[in-house]
Order: sequence, then C-alpha cells, then structure tokens
Amino acid sequence: MKSDEEALEASIGWEGFSVSCDVLSIRADIYLCFWTESRGTCLAVETDSQIPFLESGGMAEGEWLERFMCDYVAACGASACAHGRSWSATYTPLEPQQLVSELRDGALFKRALPGFYMLSEQFMSAAEVSTLLQEHESLRSAQYFLLRYFKTATGYHVFSSICQRSWWES
Repeated sequence: MKSDEEALEASIGWEGFSVSCDVLSIRADIYLCFWTESRGTCLAVETDSQIPFLESGGMAEGEWLERFMCDYVAACGASACAHGRSWSATYTPLEPQQLVSELRDGALFKRALPGFYMLSEQFMSAAEVSTLLQEHESLRSAQYFLLRYFKTATGYHVFSSICQRSWWES
C-alpha cells in the first residue's frame, strides 16, 4: 500500500488488519493491529522489546513510547489501554471496567513494572482518581511508586512507569 486511503479501501470487508510501520526516529518497527469484535473495534500495538528503553531526539528513556501511546490511543478514540509485563498479551478486548475495578481496589498499583494504562475520563472522574491515589498512597510509596499518574489534554487518565520524566508538564 502506498497511502492510508489505499489501506482503508483494501480493508473494507475484512475482520482485521495490521499495519507495519518503520519508525525512523527510533529506528524500529511497530505493528498496529485492528480487528472487530461484537461490541466494536479493537486495536493493539506490537513493538520490539527494546522500545520502552529507547532514548531518542532528546527524549528520556521510554518517553517516545509513552508519548506515542498517549497520542495513538487518543487518535483512535479507544476507551482504555493496558501494556505491561504483567498484562496478558492475548488479543482479547480490554474492558474499561477492569481498569476501573483495579484502580478502586488498588490492584493496578500491585502489578509488575513496567506498566502503562490509560482510561478515558468518561469512566472515572479526576476527583475520584485523586481520592483513590490518596487511599492507595501506601502502595504507591512502596516499590510501586514508579507508577506515575497524569491526565492528558485529550481526556485520559494515564498511569505509567515507562518513563520517569514528567514530559507532560513542559
């Protein structure tokens, strides 16, 4: 395919497709996968295992992946996103309520690091997230403290340990 339009036209009628991207700025390939389920469209990103550790173009380790995931999830309009060593690598849909539940009971803060989780604010308010962060401060101040929280301008709550630089504040 030579264009997005060609890919879209070729995909009509398919149940799923993948797009391979050679990302020159990080000299790595990523694969964007899309498929349909009964309740909507699902997406997945496959990367080389070294991408979370890359430092590129003045960005800190892992910053490229964190920025990419924030932009990609928002551009696709996904409700939720989960990535990490302790997250299942199957192509089953992520139910946003699973992240909501893990945030409320503190289980998300106990997952193995590194991890990256995004949840649309339609499922949880910033006030509730703030309260939950305070309630689970003991988990966050232990070895799990590296799971930082920030909110994107596009309306997502992000919990991530991929990059330790607060790039979104600048």
